[in-house]
Amino acid sequence: MHRGIEDTLRLVSYLLHGITIERDYGELPVISCHPSQLAQVWTNIVANAADAMTEAARTSATSDPVHIGTITVRTSVPTEGWITVAISDNGPGIPPAILPHVFEPRFTTKSGQVRFGLGIGLPLCRSIVAAHHGTMRIETGSTGTTVTVDLPINGLPEPAPPRDTLTSQPTPTLPETTSHNPADPQEFL
Repeated sequence: MHRGIEDTLRLVSYLLHGITIERDYGELPVISCHPSQLAQVWTNIVANAADAMTEAARTSATSDPVHIGTITVRTSVPTEGWITVAISDNGPGIPPAILPHVFEPRFTTKSGQVRFGLGIGLPLCRSIVAAHHGTMRIETGSTGTTVTVDLPINGLPEPAPPRDTLTSQPTPTLPETTSHNPADPQEFL
């Protein structure tokens, strides 16, 4: 899990200029999951946090352009059989009027404007987490946002045993037929 998160942080590093990344990694067991799908979840959450903090710094006259903010990634095993990944930022938070809409397809708040037609990230994240039989929740306020993903250790169902698609059945016998060659004039004599 930690390797996947680290890969994500490297992938989105171009978005993280001026943003400090703090890690508070607990000891996690290996879980049953699709790592590339979960990487999409981490990428979207971190990118959203970075975008929100960068936008807030750009529009604020008092912000420090060298240090925009901090994203903290915490992992833990809060309950037997489950792991938690919590990604927090100290950005401006999600306005209360916007929060109920963040999981709606094509809903976005990029560039300070609420626009319809671009936001697929959080709905996709929620569907990936649900496919892993996990949960996703958002807590937000004026001092930042935390997105928490809880995943069961055995999040994916066991693969079904392969079905035998080749069966041995007797070949049906066809009645005897005769054929004719219309090009042979002797055949009709």
